[in-house]
Amino acid sequence: MSHEDDIKKLKTELKKKELEITKLKNLVSRDELTGVYNRRGFKEEINRIFNDIAFARANPETRKHFYIAHLSLLFFDIDNFKKINDTYGHKTGDHILQYITGVISKVTAAFTFLATSLSSSPKKILLSEWPMMA
Repeated sequence: MSHEDDIKKLKTELKKKELEITKLKNLVSRDELTGVYNRRGFKEEINRIFNDIAFARANPETRKHFYIAHLSLLFFDIDNFKKINDTYGHKTGDHILQYITGVISKVTAAFTFLATSLSSSPKKILLSEWPMMA
C-alpha cells in the first residue's frame, strides 16, 4: 500500500467516524419519535443561540451578518393527552405527536424551530428568525 492509499483510507475512516458522532449526538439531543430537540438538545441549542446573540452584541463589527429580528418562546399543552393515550393507546398518541410536530414545523417554516419532546408537559418551542445568508 502506498502513502497516498494510506491517506485515502484514513480519510474514509475519519468520515465514517464523523458520521457516527453525528448520529450519536442526534440520539442524545433529539426525540426519537418526533425528531425535534429533547430537553438536553433544547437547552444546548438555546445556550448556543443566546451565546451567539451576546457575542454579536459585544462584537458588532465581526458579526455584521448576524441578526435576529424576533425571538419567541411558546408554551402549550395538549389537553387530555393522557386520556387519549389511555383510551386509544400509545400508538395513536404517538401518531398525534408526530402530526402536531409536522403541523408546527410547516406553520413555522420561516423560523428555526426548536422544541423539547412534545410528550413532556408543558411543551416548549423556541422560534427564531434567522436572516438569509448571502
